[in-house]
Amino acid sequence: MTIKLKYKKEIYFDEFKKTLMLFGPLLAALLSQKGMSLINALFMGTLGPVALAASSLADALYSFIATVGIGILSSVGVLVARAYGEKNSLRAGIVFYSSMCVTAVFCVLTIIILWFAPGYLVSLGQDPVVVGKTIEYMHAVIWGLPGLMVFFALLEFSSSLDQPRIAMVFSLISMPLVALANNIFVYGRFGLPKMGIVGIGLSTALVQWMICIGFYIYVIGHKDLREYIKFSSKTFFEKGAAKEIIKIGLPAGLINLVETGMVFAAALMMGSFGTTTLAAHQIIMISTTVLCRFPMAFGITSAIRVSRKLGMKEYKNVTTTFNANLLLGLVMGVIFGLVFAGFSVQIVNLFISQSEPSYGEVLRLARSYIYIGAVIQLVDYILRIIIGSLRGLKDTFVPMCICLVMYWVAGVGGGYVLGFIFHLEGIGIWIGQLLGLASACLILYIRFHKVYGRMLADDFESSSIL
Repeated sequence: MTIKLKYKKEIYFDEFKKTLMLFGPLLAALLSQKGMSLINALFMGTLGPVALAASSLADALYSFIATVGIGILSSVGVLVARAYGEKNSLRAGIVFYSSMCVTAVFCVLTIIILWFAPGYLVSLGQDPVVVGKTIEYMHAVIWGLPGLMVFFALLEFSSSLDQPRIAMVFSLISMPLVALANNIFVYGRFGLPKMGIVGIGLSTALVQWMICIGFYIYVIGHKDLREYIKFSSKTFFEKGAAKEIIKIGLPAGLINLVETGMVFAAALMMGSFGTTTLAAHQIIMISTTVLCRFPMAFGITSAIRVSRKLGMKEYKNVTTTFNANLLLGLVMGVIFGLVFAGFSVQIVNLFISQSEPSYGEVLRLARSYIYIGAVIQLVDYILRIIIGSLRGLKDTFVPMCICLVMYWVAGVGGGYVLGFIFHLEGIGIWIGQLLGLASACLILYIRFHKVYGRMLADDFESSSIL
C-alpha cells in the first residue's frame, strides 16, 4: 500500500511539473498580449476622451469577433499534440497549414464585417463624433487581424510540441515594439505626419505582423520544430484536417461568445439599477480582466496535455492529468480569490477618489460584488480546465450547447429573477453569473467522465478484438 501511494504521488508530482512548465510561458504570452492593449490605452489617453471612447467601442467589436477565431485555432494545439504523441510529424504540418487556410477564409469574412460594423453604432445611440473616430481606428487596426490569428495558431502549435517559451518571448517583444511604433506614428516622428488614433491602429497591426512573421521564421528554423512544420504539397491543405479544425474549434469559439454575451447582458441589467451600481460593477470587471488570463492558460494547457496522452495511447493516465490540473487550478483559484477579496478596498481606491460623494456607496457595492467575484474566479479555473480537457477529447459541440443553456438560463435568467423579482439588484445579477458558471461546471464535469468512460470502453473493445 505504501509503495502504491508513493507511486501515485510521484505520478502526480510529475504531472504538476509538466503542467506548470507549459502553463507558465503560456500565461506570460497571454498577459503580454494584454499588455499591448494597456500600452495602446495609455497612448489613447494622451489623445483625449473621444479617442478613449472610440477605441473602447472598436476594441469591443474587434475582440468579440476575434474571440471566435482564437477559439477555432485552439483546435490546432489539440490536433498537433495528438500527432506529436503519435510521432506523426507529417500530420502536425498538415494540421498547421490547413489551419492557415481556414484562418485566411475567416479573416476575409471578419475584415468585411468589421469594416462596416462601426457605421451602425450611431443607430444604437452612440455619439457620431466618437463613431467617426471608431471607424478611423477600426479601418487601421483590422489589417493586423491575420497576423494576430497566425500568432495564436503558432502559439498553439509550438506549445503542443513542448516549446511554449517561444510564444512568451515574442509576446514580450511586442510590448516595447508597439510602444515605439505608437510614439512614431501617433506623434509624427522622423518626418512622418501625426496620425493620432489612426497611428495607434497602424502600430498595432504592424507589430502583430512583425511578431507573427518573426515567430514563423524562428519556428521553421528551430531544430526541434522544423520537421513538424515543413511546407510541401502534402502539407499545404487537407480537406479532412480543415473539417476537423472547424468541427473542434468553432464550438470552442462560440463558447467564448456565449460567455461574453452573458457578461454583456449582466452589464445591461446592472445599468437598470443606476450609475453607482454600474460603476461598482465595472470596477470589478476591469479588475478581473488580467486575472481571467490565468484560467485561460490552464484551459489551453489541459487541452494539450490530455490530447498528448491520447496520442501516446496512455488512455488510463488521462484522469491523472485531468485531476492534477484540477487540483492546481483549485489551489490557484483559492489563493487569487482570497487575495482579490482581501484587497477589495485598495482595488476600489484605484478607480474612484475617496472625495467623490458616491464613494461610500460604490465601495459598499463593489466589495459585495468582489466577494462573489472571488468565488466566480475559482469556478472559472475549474470550468476552463474541464472545457479544455473535453477539447482534448475532441468533444466541443455538446459542451457548447451546455454552456449556451446554463449561461443564459441559469446565468442571465437566474440573475434577472434574483435581481428584479427578488429585488437583490446588483448582488442578484452577480449571483446569477455564478449560478450560470457553476451549473455548467457541474454538468461538464459529468460530461467529461462520460465521454472518457466511453472512450476507454471503445479502446478495451478494440483491444479485445485484436
